[in-house]
Amino acid sequence: MNTFGIAALFMPTEAVLPLLVLAGLLIIVGLRRMAGVIISLVLLLAFSPMLEPVFDGLFSVLPVWAAPLLLVAAVFSLFGKAMRQIAVHVAGDLISSLVKTLLLTPAGLALLIISAVSIWILVL
Repeated sequence: MNTFGIAALFMPTEAVLPLLVLAGLLIIVGLRRMAGVIISLVLLLAFSPMLEPVFDGLFSVLPVWAAPLLLVAAVFSLFGKAMRQIAVHVAGDLISSLVKTLLLTPAGLALLIISAVSIWILVL
């Protein structure tokens, strides 16, 4: 099983030097994160012949059900931060719409007054 074959298909070995130059220019311009991604891709291509036997042995020992599980875990780890930001944004929208409903509708305003009075009674 050729684990890093896909990376080798998209990036020939002749592209290593221009990609490193591009990464250096991106660092100069200030795009360090994008340069890091390019350098990681170059390192992946450079070390793939040495790492291929290790990953081939690892994937041959794993049971069949573990490969999809690892793929799902990788997707969740890659998109975990984005999913968290989306969840925070959705929760903020839901809370703001609840507050608008409580303050702008007569039933919501009545419910807000009743809850404030009941809290005031409980405190006394």
